[in-house]
Amino acid sequence: MKHKSIMKNFITNYLINDTDGIYVDATFGQGGHTKNILKIMKNSKLLIIDKDYESITLAYKFSKIDKRIAINHDSYKNIKNIYYKNNITKNLSSIFLDLGISSSQIDNHNRGFSFFNDGPLDMRMNITSKITAYNWINTINKKILNDTLKNFGEKQYKSITENILKNRKISKINTTKTLCNIIKNTNNKSNYDPNITFFAIRNTINNENNDLKIFFTDIINLLKNDGIIIILYFNSFEYNLLKHYINEINENETIENCYKLKKINLKKKITYKEITNNIRARSANIIILKKIKYK
Repeated sequence: MKHKSIMKNFITNYLINDTDGIYVDATFGQGGHTKNILKIMKNSKLLIIDKDYESITLAYKFSKIDKRIAINHDSYKNIKNIYYKNNITKNLSSIFLDLGISSSQIDNHNRGFSFFNDGPLDMRMNITSKITAYNWINTINKKILNDTLKNFGEKQYKSITENILKNRKISKINTTKTLCNIIKNTNNKSNYDPNITFFAIRNTINNENNDLKIFFTDIINLLKNDGIIIILYFNSFEYNLLKHYINEINENETIENCYKLKKINLKKKITYKEITNNIRARSANIIILKKIKYK
């Protein structure tokens, strides 16, 4: 399925607030949002970040025709280092972050992200990382596996844990189809949804929770006053995590110059038309934050 960026016009129009600003697409993916940002931002500079090598390869094609782009093969958790490495001399205007995975990642069975396509258990965002889903699922101990699935909201975490441990004693769990069938057969429920377990594994081996925590720790001081953060998220776990990190910042009165992140309440939702044209947009939600001075 061809990748289609979610809410790209709305996001771009809200993101661009300065004709001579510094913008960040922190999860470049297939570049759909970047294309829109470049159309509107005029004389500004755009930092592109992605830890997926395939995405960065595509990003270099953009940079050949547009010198306003600075490409960074890195994680958004390193936003502070990226900021200084690119010799930025003023605060960031806005930053966009997409917590999902792209259609190209989902559809490529060799990446192992999807339980709809049979392939090797990989799930690494950065293919140079050492730990794959295969390594993790076949070596993790019972308590950590149990706690991981529980923390991510898997209701059948005990049964799935037991089923995984039982099956890996017989043979290594090496494909997405094998893992999917183990999950689906939990408690003899052949139609059990494997989505939460797959998400938990993907999130864990890519350190996504920690990346987000570090990002929020640093971004508050890099963003200009009234600067915008726009985040696309896809499930209640991600929303609760975002809420937690935002609250941590807003409750920390030692932050330089006493800045907070104010959530902008919008009635904007994913439209039925967009879901019809892009079925993978159906679970998408958006949160918009503005940096404000409260003292």
